[in-house]
Amino acid sequence: MKIKSLLLTVFSLFCFSMIGQELSRQESIIKYLTINGTQAQYESAYDQMFDVLEQQFKDAKVPTEVWSELKSKKTMAINQVVSMLASAYRDNFDKADINTLIDFYSSGTGQQIVQDPTKLTKEQNKELANFHESVTGQKMFEVRSKLEKDIAQISEYWSRDLYKGTVDGLIAKGYQPVY
Repeated sequence: MKIKSLLLTVFSLFCFSMIGQELSRQESIIKYLTINGTQAQYESAYDQMFDVLEQQFKDAKVPTEVWSELKSKKTMAINQVVSMLASAYRDNFDKADINTLIDFYSSGTGQQIVQDPTKLTKEQNKELANFHESVTGQKMFEVRSKLEKDIAQISEYWSRDLYKGTVDGLIAKGYQPVY
């Protein structure tokens, strides 16, 4: 009986340890997606969707408070897409790779790439070349097409679902779009 209890305890600790490591990896990927500008791109896409919707529903006279209520779901929607995108990175990069990506994109060179890669200095171009020659940089090149395909599918699903859900919500409240 004591042996079973001991084995169960050890097994439970192992399982919780593995879950903790995976959460840590997930959190690291999300940090990377924030640092590299991905999250900001989706925040902008979210806002642009509402610009389109407001035009499509302009004749429906949707009250400001209804738009505010719908827009208040932004954080939840962005967290959802970032979590979905993290799965694509998790499939292709280990924790060490993600840490390397975080380090690179946290640097001045990485942030310049996010802001405006055409303004890289000679030194930054050297740093970028060194990154591309690194193990993680090579891996990024190797998985690029698969990663881009996964990201495109996730983006399409997320944006389609978000748009449809928002339109359906407005129609359910009695507002009709003009196309």
